[in-house]
Amino acid sequence: MEVLYSCDCKTITHHQIGVVLKHISDVFHAKGFSQYIIRKVYSISSECLDNILQHGYNTKTIDSKPYFEITYDEHSIYILAKNVIKNQDLEHLQHTVALMNEMRYEELKPYFQNTIKEKSMHTTGGAGVGLIMIKRKSELPIELMVESIRKDISYVTFNIELEIGTMKKFKKLATKHTPLIHFSLLSGLFTMEGVSRPENADAYYQEVLSWVEEHEQEIRALKSLVLHIELDYVNSVSLKNILRLFRLILSLNHAAITVEWVYDKEDESSREEGEELSEILKKEFVFIEKK
Repeated sequence: MEVLYSCDCKTITHHQIGVVLKHISDVFHAKGFSQYIIRKVYSISSECLDNILQHGYNTKTIDSKPYFEITYDEHSIYILAKNVIKNQDLEHLQHTVALMNEMRYEELKPYFQNTIKEKSMHTTGGAGVGLIMIKRKSELPIELMVESIRKDISYVTFNIELEIGTMKKFKKLATKHTPLIHFSLLSGLFTMEGVSRPENADAYYQEVLSWVEEHEQEIRALKSLVLHIELDYVNSVSLKNILRLFRLILSLNHAAITVEWVYDKEDESSREEGEELSEILKKEFVFIEKK
């Protein structure tokens, strides 16, 4: 694990945050990271430092001071931010982080939009739009640790992980004819959502199958893996390929896999298709009614 940047932020100002962010960008450029990664690190770092400046509770009577650090290894970048907050704000913070960690990536956008529209949105002490932006950039759960200092204040630590191993994640964005496919080995989540009727389904799904085959050992080593399937329409050629894909994944780590099949209660065939696949694959599905 290599430390790329660290900062004792007890006297940080808005101007100093700008200087810090420029320095971080320079360090990441020098290390040869892609502009895509640098933008994500910049955004997350900016929100963390702004949170320390705006929401942190600073006092000279305690030893626990605001702190910020960025480290990395071959797979991920780790951003750590610490500051003191009032306990009256702690419950709201913990609730928001827990709620966001339960959300899938595609659920964060409407949550973000609703949050910025709310007139009662918190402006001091704790979570809010900044944390949502961090979660959307990292795409992995935010780890929050709390240390009680005294009855009115606590010391909180945010651990944020950003995947950099390009082969640890497979992602195809949704189009009018193809589904969102997102497979993260670090988070243990495989998501497939939308419509599947690509022009060449065999070629489309072969790319996914090849990626899975290349990562057989990592998939076998996963302690848990969730296949979350929410398909509005699947044509016959796609269904054949999806069945091949599921068979391959299940053959690698059958016991550790949970298959979530989201269905529309107003469309009887929606659940029936999942039940038929469950029988064919000899794997019990978890059926979830679409909200």
